[in-house]
Amino acid sequence: MPGFLKSVMRKKERMRLFVYQGGKLTRIPESIRLWSEGYGRGLFLTEEKSSNAKFSYLDVSNLDFAKAVSSEIKKKINWKILPRQDGGATSTFDEAADALNYAKEKDWKRLIIVTDHFHTRRALCAFEKVFKDSGIKVQVAGADNDIFNATNWW
Repeated sequence: MPGFLKSVMRKKERMRLFVYQGGKLTRIPESIRLWSEGYGRGLFLTEEKSSNAKFSYLDVSNLDFAKAVSSEIKKKINWKILPRQDGGATSTFDEAADALNYAKEKDWKRLIIVTDHFHTRRALCAFEKVFKDSGIKVQVAGADNDIFNATNWW
């Protein structure tokens, strides 16, 4: 388990796991691992707004990819898509706003953002700004990435 998450979560609390868009090859397996270890009641995804509508049909959606990974490792998971505002998320702040609206609607107290290790600081900063004064605690979990890491990202 990543050091930051381990130090923050001394005892397992049942939170929601929110898989930050992009990086589905790393973030979805990490979210499944955390869920399997009891760190989340539900797994939630967003779908990003297509940056190229002409070829978007060639891309596998986050939900389809998550279902395929779950099937491959023989885990029965009820993936959920967060409702979108304004036609879909195009940034970390858009995703945070979508997550906040849904979290308030469902009366969540905590959530874990699952992103790549190199992206944890920026993602958490954005979510904390959006979630400020909401009373909802936000934590972050970093997924391993074979290309970027703390030594070569900056």
